[in-house]
Amino acid sequence: MKGIYTGDCIELDKEDILLLQEKRHPVQEEALKDLPEGNKEDLFALPLPFMAAVQTAKSFYAKGTGKYGKGYAEGQWKVDPNDPWFWCHFVRDPVMPGSLGTDGLFQLAGIWRTFTRKIQGRPRALEGKFTYDGQIFPDAHCVYYRVDISRFLKNRRLMQFDGQIAVDDPENVIYRYES
Repeated sequence: MKGIYTGDCIELDKEDILLLQEKRHPVQEEALKDLPEGNKEDLFALPLPFMAAVQTAKSFYAKGTGKYGKGYAEGQWKVDPNDPWFWCHFVRDPVMPGSLGTDGLFQLAGIWRTFTRKIQGRPRALEGKFTYDGQIFPDAHCVYYRVDISRFLKNRRLMQFDGQIAVDDPENVIYRYES
């Protein structure tokens, strides 16, 4: 199986992320057996590279971990000034769209739920409160994502979490999300 398991944590690298984008990761193949009709379209997948916001991730799912004791996930994106959103978002005003940053939180939450196998099926974002206190420019080096799982209802396929995004230093938080 891809990914590095260490106790109640899995570490995913770029190869794992690519397999998740293509719905070819061994965890997705295993999850397919648990879906009622075994429909591959119902599997969680990450967006293709143009919209991907996470390059590496760690998912912690041991009881008692994270802010709420239900687990958490962390992810990173190494910023490259040639990343597509810098040249296609605003002409001559290169900035990463806030919506892509927050989508990174949802991508990371999807990774957590896929590897914990707590909730199956395709996720959808329903509601939440975002706070933006900064921006991500091409001269940044790294974007840090973190989601803390607060609640999941398996029968309703619902998951709630708090998230934050930091730039260049995990303590330099510029976006916050509360569900």
